[in-house]
Amino acid sequence: MREYRKQKIIPVIVLFTGIFALSIFDELLLNVPIKCLHKEITGYRCPLCGLSHAVYYFSGFRFREAFSANPVVFLFAFYAFAELAAFAYPATFLIKIRKISLVAVAGGLVVIYLLRFITAL
Repeated sequence: MREYRKQKIIPVIVLFTGIFALSIFDELLLNVPIKCLHKEITGYRCPLCGLSHAVYYFSGFRFREAFSANPVVFLFAFYAFAELAAFAYPATFLIKIRKISLVAVAGGLVVIYLLRFITAL
C-alpha cells in the first residue's frame, strides 16, 4: 500500500508545481503563442484551448477571467482537490468522489467541445 501511495504522490507534486510555476512566471507565459493542432486542422477550438490561461488566472484567484478562458478549469480544480483528499485519506467515499469528479471533467470537456462547435457554425 505504501508503494502505491508513493507512486501516486509524484503526479500530484508535478500538478501543483506546474500551477505554482504559472503563478510565478506571470504574464511572461501568457504572451507566448501556442499553436493548437486541432484548430489548425479543423478550424475549431478544442476543449483544452485556453486551459493554460485559465489555470494561470485560477491560481491568481481571478475566477472571472479563468471562466472566460476555459470554464472546465473549475472541474479540474475540483478533481485535483478530490485527488489530494483521496490520497491523504483513502476512504471509500473519497475514492468515489474522485471518480465522479473525473467523469465530471470528461463530461465538461465534451460539453465545451460541443458548445464551441455549435457556436462556431
